[in-house]
Amino acid sequence: MMLRWWTILGATAAALYGCSVEDSLEGAPCNSVDDCVGDQACVQTLHAIANNLPGVCHSGGGVCEPGQTVGCVAAGDVCDNFLATVAGPNGVSYCCETSDSTIMDADGQSAVCSAPCDQSLCTSGQETCTDGQPRCVVVEGICGCRVPDDQVENSDCVDDDTCGEGFSCVRTLEQATESQEASAATQMQQTGTCRPDSDLQCALGQQDGCQKDPNASCSSGLSSVDNGPLSYCCQSPDGSGFTTKIYQVSADEREVACTWCSVDCAMGTACTELSAPGNCTITSGLCGCTTM
Repeated sequence: MMLRWWTILGATAAALYGCSVEDSLEGAPCNSVDDCVGDQACVQTLHAIANNLPGVCHSGGGVCEPGQTVGCVAAGDVCDNFLATVAGPNGVSYCCETSDSTIMDADGQSAVCSAPCDQSLCTSGQETCTDGQPRCVVVEGICGCRVPDDQVENSDCVDDDTCGEGFSCVRTLEQATESQEASAATQMQQTGTCRPDSDLQCALGQQDGCQKDPNASCSSGLSSVDNGPLSYCCQSPDGSGFTTKIYQVSADEREVACTWCSVDCAMGTACTELSAPGNCTITSGLCGCTTM
């Protein structure tokens, strides 16, 4: 009954201001087509359906007028009626009541505006995102985490999609190879680092197995390991009794593969064939002891 009053008010406005009844009722709430006039249909966005809200009278085809109602696709990334533009999947934006809303069940015409994803799902330095957004790694439901755009370079990655356009996920020898640990648990393939497509070399001093920056220390969690005149940054052992050694070097000497050795050398020191060429007796995996 209440919605019927919109029809009466629309007719009154049409008489007073000289516009058509159909124009005056465009966007008015409705429960059925009987609440609308002329060629108008009573349409609902996915947001209205999900939240059991009334539809609106609309004569332009589709489920809503772009940029005008909650859950409707934005009009050229612009929303009116004090609504916020929120990015959704596949580069399509929708109109929601708040800018921190989460877009769900989007179909290109409308979507459900849900409560924002919980920031506690993400680690420090990450921001929340939703499935389908660039670089979003889904954690729970449609909610995920990603590194902010201005911090992508040299951030951790699992694949190129994690880095996004203009970047690739780069792994050093150490990160790309399943480590053949002698005394520690075998390490599976590690995360890589997002590098600009214009410079796909590993980040000096910041990646496990990359050459050390001669003017700076290795990043947190990495320790400096010498190999001849050059130094490299390798993951620090996760326990006492291990010594980090290098067992493989790339052709350009930019990258290495490292291992943790924990061998009982009564005389001499822990080594690999590379760290002590011709003077290392291998006793366990890649590791051994230098000979006297």
